[in-house]
Amino acid sequence: TADAPITFTSALTPEELAASPRGNWGGLIILGNAPISTTGGVNFVEGVTGQPYGGSDAADDSGVMRYVRVWHGGRSIGQDNEINGITLAGVGNGTTVDHCEVAYNLDDGFEMFGGTVDLTYCSVIDVGDDAFDTDEGYQGRGQFLYVHRAADSDKAHEMDSKTNSNFDSQPRSHPQFSNVTVMGGGAAGNSQDGLRLREGTGGDFRNYIIMDVADDAIRNDANGSELVTQDLASTTGLYPDYLYVSPNTLMYGIGNQLFSDFDDSGDSWVAVVADPGLMDSADGIDVTPVSGGPAYDMVDAVSDWHTTVNYKGAFGATNWLDGWSYLSGSFVEQASNEICGTIDTDTTFDAATDWLLTCQTFVQSGVTVTFEAGTTVKSLSDDGTGLAPALVFSQGSTIMAEGTA
Repeated sequence: TADAPITFTSALTPEELAASPRGNWGGLIILGNAPISTTGGVNFVEGVTGQPYGGSDAADDSGVMRYVRVWHGGRSIGQDNEINGITLAGVGNGTTVDHCEVAYNLDDGFEMFGGTVDLTYCSVIDVGDDAFDTDEGYQGRGQFLYVHRAADSDKAHEMDSKTNSNFDSQPRSHPQFSNVTVMGGGAAGNSQDGLRLREGTGGDFRNYIIMDVADDAIRNDANGSELVTQDLASTTGLYPDYLYVSPNTLMYGIGNQLFSDFDDSGDSWVAVVADPGLMDSADGIDVTPVSGGPAYDMVDAVSDWHTTVNYKGAFGATNWLDGWSYLSGSFVEQASNEICGTIDTDTTFDAATDWLLTCQTFVQSGVTVTFEAGTTVKSLSDDGTGLAPALVFSQGSTIMAEGTA
């Protein structure tokens, strides 16, 4: 549960982990009987000798993982073979993976080798390689997925499909992911691509927020015969042989191209470029988008399996990581009501509401602004143009801020 999560982590002391947070033990490996694309339908998991996975049961049930945290892993358990935080190899969709986190793993966070397992409310924090890695015909679904990348992390997604150099091998990888937030590297961004889709993978990607990426937001190449498109209507009847990225994908702080390669057609692909109001700085991390902002506009419809929500990204107003994630001590709350611009009528800010100052705000002459005792006004550090927000009372205006101890 959120109050009593199950944690797999290193036996090193906190001081030792702070000095070397990654690669201090192996990881968690689940092997199932769901379909994979490897010739013969069975393969052997990397790093461990003689452990097979794969089969013919898409609904195979390997059990339940709920509120499970896998921290500080990824050490090599075979020659030159680091292990992922959570490996799901040939795992079926009868398995529950819900509210699970991988933090500070040396290799990937979650890696799905084929199978059909679904993921909900999963997070990957500051791993050394990719956050969510798929291959070998993975055809699962995911929703409410969060990636926080360190400056030296690799990609949020690395998604492949080919078998034996065949970019059209079946089953074709086709993750169906919605409501994903990718944040990376703080103010300097992360030098890797945000999402890397390649080697014949299909997929369906909706309601994404991708930000703080110094290179390309999404890159795609090495295609097979799958349709690669932003026109959802054109994909009817083609599952799993299409790759769809919603044109409503929200991007911000992208250093290079929004879409790279895509058979050299990336220049014609579109996304929404706007600030969702998230924060990743020395002041803390805020994963919840600004109320009424671009994350709440042009939200994609989703499949019957996915949950319909009114926002893009992994979070609405509620931070489902708070209290059990590795990042919990880093979170700052975002106020639900913004203060910005000009105040030209008498106004009272009540103590029952969290207020957020987002820009330089000016109280006009003749106007009284009252703050109830106990009111809290929080502020962003920057208004997006380089100016620090401030609350300015012009000549002739009145401030009534009478608090108590």
